[in-house]
Amino acid sequence: MRFFSLFFLVVLFTLSGCTGPRPKTIQSADKPKEPFPIPSTFIGRIPCPDCDGIDIVLNFRKNGLYQLRKTTVKGKTWDSVAEIGRWKYDRTEKLIVLGNKRGSLRTLQLVDRDTLRLQDVEGKKNDGKAEY
Repeated sequence: MRFFSLFFLVVLFTLSGCTGPRPKTIQSADKPKEPFPIPSTFIGRIPCPDCDGIDIVLNFRKNGLYQLRKTTVKGKTWDSVAEIGRWKYDRTEKLIVLGNKRGSLRTLQLVDRDTLRLQDVEGKKNDGKAEY
C-alpha cells in the first residue's frame, strides 16, 4: 500500500510539471485609451439665466470616478454644491456621461483634449437656459 501511495505521488508530481507555461495576459492592449490624460481637471463658467454664472470645477480620476463642484455666483454671494460619481466615455459620439442614475445624468461633448462642452438632455449644445 505504501508503494502504491508513493508511486501515485511521484506520477502526480511528474504530471503537474507538464502543464506548460501560462499565457501572458496583456492588459494594456485590451484597455481602451482614455480620451484625455487622466487624472484631469476642467475649469470654466457656464451661463445662468438668473445669476452671474456657474463656476465649474470637474476632476476626472483614474478609477472611473469624477468630482464636480458647481458654484453659483450672484453678485457678491455664492453657493457651492459638490458631487462625486462614475463617468463613462462614448467613443463613437465623443461624449462623456457623468453619473449612472436616471434623471441625474449630465452629458459633455469632448471638443478636443482640453475642451468640454455641456450638452442638454437631447444631446445638443446647451444655450445656458437649462438648470444644472
